[in-house]
Amino acid sequence: MKKIFIFCIGLLLQTPIIRAQIGGNYTYTFQQLPFSARAEALGGKAYSVYDNDVSLVFQNPAMLNESMHHRASFTYVNYFKGINMGAASYARTLDKSKINVWGGVHFVNYGKFTAADETGNITGNFTAGDYAITGGASRSFGKYFNVGMNARLGFSQMADLFSMGFGVDLGAAYISKSKLFVTSVVLRNVGMQFATYSNGNREPYPFELAVAASHDFDKLPLRLTVIAHNLQKPNMSYVDSALLNQTNLAGEQTYKGPSLASKILSHFSIGAELYPFKKIISLRVGYNFQRRYELKPEMRGRVVGLSYGVGIRIHRFEINYSRAEYFITGASPNTLTLNIQLGPHQKREKKKPANLPPATN
Repeated sequence: MKKIFIFCIGLLLQTPIIRAQIGGNYTYTFQQLPFSARAEALGGKAYSVYDNDVSLVFQNPAMLNESMHHRASFTYVNYFKGINMGAASYARTLDKSKINVWGGVHFVNYGKFTAADETGNITGNFTAGDYAITGGASRSFGKYFNVGMNARLGFSQMADLFSMGFGVDLGAAYISKSKLFVTSVVLRNVGMQFATYSNGNREPYPFELAVAASHDFDKLPLRLTVIAHNLQKPNMSYVDSALLNQTNLAGEQTYKGPSLASKILSHFSIGAELYPFKKIISLRVGYNFQRRYELKPEMRGRVVGLSYGVGIRIHRFEINYSRAEYFITGASPNTLTLNIQLGPHQKREKKKPANLPPATN
């Protein structure tokens, strides 16, 4: 255990900590995508939802628990045009050690492209894709704490270029006695690229530090979640270069830069989940402030940054659907996740009739 801890710290020290913005700075950024309809509906991140949804463990290993025993999850994402994503995962609890384990595969297929030489002559076609194989484990400590770790091998294939990397996720969670309140901290993608696309060009991993909290209400079928993500980057603001050149009649620059409020809110996403009828139907909505600030047009943003979805549970099957609004044109991804309880279904015990006194003549 001590050697594993030292290894993880060594990976962490090789990860850049302070950078402005996050787009285009890292390799394997597909690992930041939500391979879960439920996570996408809650704002793209679900780091503190502690129940039996195996699809959420990819984001935070501390959410892996005994209620996921013998459960599987399958996700398909109709991402942007020509891009498809998918995932499959399975979890179980080891009886003797009480350790929870899981494994999964995740992929992004970018489609087929036309290849050409430097003079523009068509030479054929090529494909591109990213892939990840992940395994993880978690264990409870005491009555209220759960810790977990994911180990992930990532691959990337772009035509004849190939890359490989390895990273880990470390998570810890506090679960209240009533299980109505959950808070967690997670270090995601602590790793390095060890097989590069080209010699001498090693790219950093998309490291993330996040803190999250969820709260269920005892008398109300509602769960609220708040996530503070990418805390290792104080300033994630995107600055449009065109705005820097805008001046007034006096020649003074009119753009003052991102406000302090936008810098702070860019780290947050919020979500709500309403589950009436004993969780047979779940209605979800989320809002991602970073997505809003980076993708909304200057004049009007409409619903950019909003996400929503629904979940339906039938016997041992649960189907989750979500849609996230990225652009005002409506070009936004749809995500579908199927969760299945593979083990024996626990049937409700029938109540025995009360013993009646013997009949008297």
